[in-house]
Amino acid sequence: MFVAEAAAYIQSANVDLIQTDAVRNAVVARIDLLDANFLASLNGYVKAANDGGDAQLSELLVAVADEVLRQVALRLPSAARVLDLALKQRDKDARVQVLKSALDGGAGEIPAAEVEALLSTTSQFIDDMEEQESIADRALLARMCLVREELRWVELERSFGGESFPSSTSRRANVPQRCVAFMKELMAVSDSLKRVGLLDRAFSKDWDGAAPQKKATAAAAAAAAAAGGKSSPDFVRPGRFLSTLHATKEELELDAIKHALVLQRLEAILMESVAVLDKLQRTTVPAADSKTAPPASP
Repeated sequence: MFVAEAAAYIQSANVDLIQTDAVRNAVVARIDLLDANFLASLNGYVKAANDGGDAQLSELLVAVADEVLRQVALRLPSAARVLDLALKQRDKDARVQVLKSALDGGAGEIPAAEVEALLSTTSQFIDDMEEQESIADRALLARMCLVREELRWVELERSFGGESFPSSTSRRANVPQRCVAFMKELMAVSDSLKRVGLLDRAFSKDWDGAAPQKKATAAAAAAAAAAGGKSSPDFVRPGRFLSTLHATKEELELDAIKHALVLQRLEAILMESVAVLDKLQRTTVPAADSKTAPPASP
């Protein structure tokens, strides 16, 4: 009903009103009435229009879908909107510019956001993706992990400059034991290229060979029962692995002199992980057009 009503409104709009404005007016007037199934239904209409050879209607429906997504994004919390804008950027410098602009109070379409809210939102999205039985888009997950690492770097950079930021919280409630085992295996590999190969294999798919699976325990069974019988997939996934790596580093840094060599190897593994994720994030996630690059922060 929405599609038919909106299409009629747009097609009968004053000729002086360009299609973009007509679409926006139609969507804004009805956005609060749409449910979670609307976009799926709209995609069906687009396919039907394409199959029927009606290019004009197809173009109109795609414009409606794009505007719905834009309006939904505008209603998201500021941290989620910043994350969305950062994830549209394939290049690290462009993502960092989005993050810095947000932390500096916002610029253009980039809203202001606090570093703690950005870290929390990014971590929540990563956890939500990694809790699924299968990961639908590993390139998107890789880019999300990179955004979280880039937030840490920005936070660290600004702390050296005298700015005060809340301490980033990357630790999971329960450190995944399989990630710990995989980290220990990597620590024992002296060849950087071999470590990169192992990381690439573990991040690119759910690889059973990444580390031994944890044994079933009564506690794990109880936790699964509390979650409705659904347990977390037992694989080494990048967000979990990086959280494990950071938690280990933070603990060892309490006595950095004693653990200097171990910390050096962990830092190397962290940089190798980032390099693997950068390669992975370039595979399928579309890059933003250079014309829409974020404005420089003041």
